[in-house]
Amino acid sequence: FIRGTLEGSRDFRLCLASPAVAHEKKLAVLEAILTGRVQDVTLRFVRLLTLRRREVLLLPIARAYEHIRDERLGITNVQARVRFAPSDREMLRIQRTLEEKLNARVRLRVEEDTSLIGGMVLRIGDIVYDGSVAHQLERLRGQIDRPEV
Repeated sequence: FIRGTLEGSRDFRLCLASPAVAHEKKLAVLEAILTGRVQDVTLRFVRLLTLRRREVLLLPIARAYEHIRDERLGITNVQARVRFAPSDREMLRIQRTLEEKLNARVRLRVEEDTSLIGGMVLRIGDIVYDGSVAHQLERLRGQIDRPEV
């Protein structure tokens, strides 16, 4: 929840990073947003970070926590860039295909990228699989330009 909230609002991240906003105000806002949505121990941790003037670390901490939790649960995070957002049915089909290929549970995050002509670019950890139309055309061009031996 914390990661999603912070990633979803640039203004909120800027507010937390701003030295012009009083730490008491930041704490009040964080408590209003998080109370009842996160566990008490998490809320106490957020209070401690804010009181120590380390609230800008919330997003990196939330990302690191999610990464560790996913590793323990055997979840593989896959980032997909596509030209147009797929339907729910297509998303499910893509996710199932990835789970079969990777032999793991998959959390699929799809991002629309208007620079793509078509196809899909997948990032799984540090590995990128480029199935974009532009990449496929480039590979085809390389095969055509290569002289036959």
